[in-house]
Amino acid sequence: MATLSIILGLTSLIVSQYFFKKIQLSILVAVIVTGLVGSFHNLSNFYTAFFSTIGDLSFWKVMITIFSIFLLSELMKNSGDVDRFSANLQHIFMGSELIIAMVPALIGLLPMPGGAMFTAPIVKEVGERLNIKSSKQMIANYWFRHVMEFFWPMYPAIVLLSAFAQKDVRQLFLYQAPFGILAFGLGIFFFITNKRLKFQKDGRKFFRLFYHIWPILTVIIFIFFFKIEGYLSVLIVALLYGFMNFKVLKRSFLRSLKYDIFILFFLVFFYKSFLNVSGISNEVPNEIYNLGISPLVLIPILPMISGFLTGVTQASIGMSFSAIAGIIAITSHPLIGYITAYFFGVFGVLLSPLHLCLILTVEYYKVSFKTVYRLMLPIISILMVVILVIWFSTM
Repeated sequence: MATLSIILGLTSLIVSQYFFKKIQLSILVAVIVTGLVGSFHNLSNFYTAFFSTIGDLSFWKVMITIFSIFLLSELMKNSGDVDRFSANLQHIFMGSELIIAMVPALIGLLPMPGGAMFTAPIVKEVGERLNIKSSKQMIANYWFRHVMEFFWPMYPAIVLLSAFAQKDVRQLFLYQAPFGILAFGLGIFFFITNKRLKFQKDGRKFFRLFYHIWPILTVIIFIFFFKIEGYLSVLIVALLYGFMNFKVLKRSFLRSLKYDIFILFFLVFFYKSFLNVSGISNEVPNEIYNLGISPLVLIPILPMISGFLTGVTQASIGMSFSAIAGIIAITSHPLIGYITAYFFGVFGVLLSPLHLCLILTVEYYKVSFKTVYRLMLPIISILMVVILVIWFSTM
């Protein structure tokens, strides 16, 4: 019954997303369906799970982190530092095709919804000047803008992964960074024709390049060198930077209050708490095993399907991880299991026709989805094989 409740819950997520087009409402429907099917004899589990979520310290740390990331992102955009960083980057690497990889990747250090559209005009302008095909411009902008999501600790989905795996983002970074570097390198190999690096020897511009992203660098220094917890590091830097740019603080603060994202994260944690309180997450592995199926197959498959169907990394990770947490717990290396699941969730999102960045950039560059998949599937297939080989080797 536990497995059936998960299946029906995810099915209701897909159906409601098709009709309502609102991921928060779809997740709420999925939670209710899962509860009615898997815990109909004890509906008080909803009540218990609600207060368990409210009292969960990790939930509040995640919420503070997400708000602080959005606040810092809005402040850096409104202060003009992001634009100045981009301008300096273009000046330094003018004439090099690698610029269409470096601009989206480096600006990708700062997470922002629909971020690929922020760098799309820059990549398009540079690409046209260097006579790069529109399809190559699009895939380079899309891929390198999202390659940071594989490992960069300021991404909300990484924060969520940290909460589920109960590991510090520093430890996750050490495991995930090599894979992110591999993804970046494969992107250069597949998507960049002229790989020769050209740059202007302008020390002043180089200094300004890093000066304009000092808040991001400070967060990383706080986390990795001073070992301050992630949520505090981002909050301290965001507040400091906000008071230094007081004129745009109020506007940035209001724009960072993304209630739909906060509701999404609450529902993800509520779903996780409900599955734990009701015992469903512990029953699923046993039921699948009794069917003669290895529950391990769900670790990569479920996050990828969730990612493809929702197009939202946080929703994909939150819903699928809640369902497979019990399975990952019985593996010999749970952390590797979580990281494997995370990567497959990101793969699903990258390929999803519901992914906002993909929809917007495909339209902007006038490129077909068929072309996007033709260019992206080889590199994602290689990365899938690599992570599966690593995962199986640890069992």
